[in-house]
Amino acid sequence: MPDFAASANNLWKRGKALLSKSRMGFASVTTFSHPPGAIVHSYLHDVRKPTRKRGRKAKRK
Repeated sequence: MPDFAASANNLWKRGKALLSKSRMGFASVTTFSHPPGAIVHSYLHDVRKPTRKRGRKAKRK
């Protein structure tokens, strides 16, 4: 059975490393799964820098 927590952690680390070098704020990461005795699968993930939350403007009365 695959270790999904480890896979998610590796994807997060690789995505963070790529985004630190990306001027555009997004990148794609390809991951591979190769369970014993099974066919190898590849997965393409789009990763983006988190958007900054902006403060709310005060409502006019």
